[in-house]
Parts: sequence; C-alpha cells; structure tokens
Amino acid sequence: MARDKEIKVEGLRDLEKALVRLQKEYGGNTAVQALRPAVKAAMGPLVATVKMATPVDTGDLSNSVKLKTGKPTKKMLRSSHYYNSAYKSNVVIYGQVGWFFPKGRENHLKAVAVEYGTRNVPASFALRGALEGNETAIINRFKNTLGPAIEKKAAAAARKRNR
Repeated sequence: MARDKEIKVEGLRDLEKALVRLQKEYGGNTAVQALRPAVKAAMGPLVATVKMATPVDTGDLSNSVKLKTGKPTKKMLRSSHYYNSAYKSNVVIYGQVGWFFPKGRENHLKAVAVEYGTRNVPASFALRGALEGNETAIINRFKNTLGPAIEKKAAAAARKRNR
C-alpha cells in the first residue's frame, strides 16, 4: 500500500467479537470460512491486474499468478507485525496475490528481478502497482461482501446443526 495514504477502518473490534461468537457457537473453522468469500471478492480482481503487469518472457511467471487465502501460519504470526495483535485469535485469515510456482530458485529470482529490476532491466513493480490506487476499492469490495458471507455461513452452519 502507498505509504502516504491513511485508511481508517472502524468496527474491527466488533467484527472480531462477532466472529469469535460465531466460532464458539458453531465450532470448527466457521469464522474463517465466513471470511474467505469476502477476502476472495476483495482480492480477486488483483489477479488480472498483476497478470497484465507481468512481463511475458516464457510465460512461466505470468501463468503462476494466483490468489491464495487461508489462516496464517505460526511463522507468519510470529514474524509479522500485522498479525502480532491477533496472535491468539482464531479468526484471522489472509489473502495473497502474487507469483506462486513450484519450488525452484530460477523462478524466484525471475520474480524478484521483475518486481525490483536488475542492472539492465528497470523495475516493473507489478505487485506493488496492483495495490497502489486500489486500496479503497479493495476495502469496499470486502465491506460489501462480508456481511452477506457471514450470514450465509451462519445459516449453513445452523442448518447443519439442526439436521
């Protein structure tokens, strides 16, 4: 995100309390599953943006652009200041858009060279460029799909419990 922008989001504590209640009431991964559609809706359009901004050489890098969602790993929780406050929370989910390819140093180096450039090739900032200027749209898509996604998951969990 652009460092000179400030985005204020209100109601996150209330949202987390509601998700914790949902989790306690229905168990399992209900809260995370309720958040997943909102995260996918918010981040989904960035896949096409990153794909278009990725230079095509062999096509390996542009074909590897994906959206991944899930619960953060313990390593993410320990090492990132974004997750430190939510370390003990069961309702944290993340969304990542980027280049995901089978393990191999060659592809990793290619991705770094595309994003940050080399001596001979200027940086393209494909990943950072996808975020810059789209922060408000991402938050609005998340906001607009979050409520219906939670209600849908709660209704499904209630139906499952009543069977």
